[in-house]
Amino acid sequence: MDVLDAIKSRKSIRYYKPDPVPREVLRQLLEVALRTPSWANTQPWEFAVVTGQPLDEIKHALVQKLASGEPAHPDIPYPTFGEPYQQRREESSARKMIEQGISRDDKERRQQYQEHVIRFADAPCGLIFYIDRSLSLSVIRG
Repeated sequence: MDVLDAIKSRKSIRYYKPDPVPREVLRQLLEVALRTPSWANTQPWEFAVVTGQPLDEIKHALVQKLASGEPAHPDIPYPTFGEPYQQRREESSARKMIEQGISRDDKERRQQYQEHVIRFADAPCGLIFYIDRSLSLSVIRG
C-alpha cells in the first residue's frame, strides 16, 4: 500500500475486540513509529505500552475522575476553535452521536459513550505517548 492509499483508507475506530494484541505486532508498530519525522530529528517523545491489570486500573481511575465531576486539568489545554472550525467540530460530533444511535437529549447514553471513550474505547492495549512539557507549551505559545 502506498501513502495515498493509506491516507484514503484510514478510519477512526471507536470499538475494539477484546483480543490481546500480540507482542510482535506491538513491537513492529512501535519500531515504525520510531521513524516518525520530527523537527530537527529531535524525536522528543517517549511511550508506554499498557495492557492487562495496569490498563484496567488506568481505565477505572479515568472513569472515577469523570464521575467525580471534577474539571479536567490537561497538561496541554484543549484548543479553542473559531469559526468555521467550531461549527465543523460540532457537526462532526453530532454525526458521531447519530451514528451511535444516541439522541441529543439522552444524557444517560451520552454519559455511557463518554465513559467508553475515556476507557480507551475498551481497547485491550493502550499506548501512552509522552513529551517534555516545555516543548508542548512552546508550541502552544507560538
